[in-house]
Amino acid sequence: MVAGLCREAARLPPPGQERSGLQHVYSRERYVADGYESKMEIPTLVRRWTSAVAIAVLVTSVVVLTCVASRDEKREGRLTNGRMPMAAATEEEYPNYEDVESSPELGAPGIAIRLEPPKSSAKYRVGEPIILRGVVGANGVQHARSHGEILTKTIIKAVRTEDDAEHVTPVDPGDNLVLEDIPEPADPDAYEVYAWFNLDLRKSLSLPDEPGEYTVQVSFFDFVSDRLDIEIEFGSGEDGE
Repeated sequence: MVAGLCREAARLPPPGQERSGLQHVYSRERYVADGYESKMEIPTLVRRWTSAVAIAVLVTSVVVLTCVASRDEKREGRLTNGRMPMAAATEEEYPNYEDVESSPELGAPGIAIRLEPPKSSAKYRVGEPIILRGVVGANGVQHARSHGEILTKTIIKAVRTEDDAEHVTPVDPGDNLVLEDIPEPADPDAYEVYAWFNLDLRKSLSLPDEPGEYTVQVSFFDFVSDRLDIEIEFGSGEDGE
């Protein structure tokens, strides 16, 4: 397209054809080409070449920006376990797999979890969301054994204190995910992959809407998180009926 515009800018009018409709105060000169003379307005020729160069620069800029954006998306995908970061929403929906501002920090392979908002007593009313935020770090071997989706191998377990009833679920059930065959690196520490999660324990674990005390832990292969103790109780004025 750019080459065509350049050719158009350099094309001379046929012999004898008069140019009209353009008024300039600049000087004119005669231009000899292909065995005949033709009048060419200097400002018009300059404008044509300027337009062609501007279009060429614009097209080049678009191509460069597209390549840079594609590279950044791929790089971000590698850093977030192959998942593209979700757009920030006005109201957060659960579960999601974003690295949010209140996510726990982790500097090496392992697991870190926290409740949101932080509660010293970890008490919740019946029906109130119990938001758990976490991050899991995997080494190269663990990443390969989880087929590139480490959250499908990350297990959440809540044990009810009164009767030892267990509520267990993977962080990501893996529905509609395509698992990859990844060769295990010779050196387990050759690289690290991190994945984040945010979920409502009540919904993810199908906890009953009744008072109770639970112990919550998250595991990923040999890694086990710290234990969180939570208590669900009736609020003021509630009697459970």
